Amino acid sequence: MGLDEIELAIAAYLYGNHLMDNYEEDIVFSEFTSHRDVFRSLMPGKPIISLVLDLVADMMRIELTRESGYWFLPTTFTLSEKTKLDPNRLPLCITYVYLGKVDSLKRVFIPVSETTDEGHEHWYLVVIDRVKRQIILLDPLPIEKQFKRKRTALKLAIYLDEVLEDRSFYDFEITPNLISSQFEFEEPEGLPTLKAGS
Repeated sequence: MGLDEIELAIAAYLYGNHLMDNYEEDIVFSEFTSHRDVFRSLMPGKPIISLVLDLVADMMRIELTRESGYWFLPTTFTLSEKTKLDPNRLPLCITYVYLGKVDSLKRVFIPVSETTDEGHEHWYLVVIDRVKRQIILLDPLPIEKQFKRKRTALKLAIYLDEVLEDRSFYDFEITPNLISSQFEFEEPEGLPTLKAGS
């Protein structure tokens, strides 16, 4: 991976050891502000924290608008499902900021966190592909009990379906309600994988 001079300067600024005591300094990218310690979680061997994924979701939301058909959901969506939050009471920040109209929807990206048997936080991605009618599980940490993650992905699909029962998410009456929980599972082969415990 080659970095140009500007990218190297940014990396040195974010991750340089000379700044170890200044974790709470704000870093501003475009309209997004975050603390230095959020970016430091991207260093090799450090666990990724949810704020990084939320920042990425925000950046992608701006880069690819909801009208493009790609929805990048924050980590709080998964938390809403896990805590059994009523789909009709989903926080407005998710409903109005991250969700668009189903009529143009192509894919929904949902980050999921779980604790491994070793006690580490592990992130994987559930992608709901409306065009191919698939639930895609992108998980770099293969486990024997993959059914557990498939079950979580199915629960998220059901929850999304329940949220999208509200017809305000549809521009056209002829657009059928999304029923992603009936989509086929797809686990792409040949993805890079992590060693257990990493």
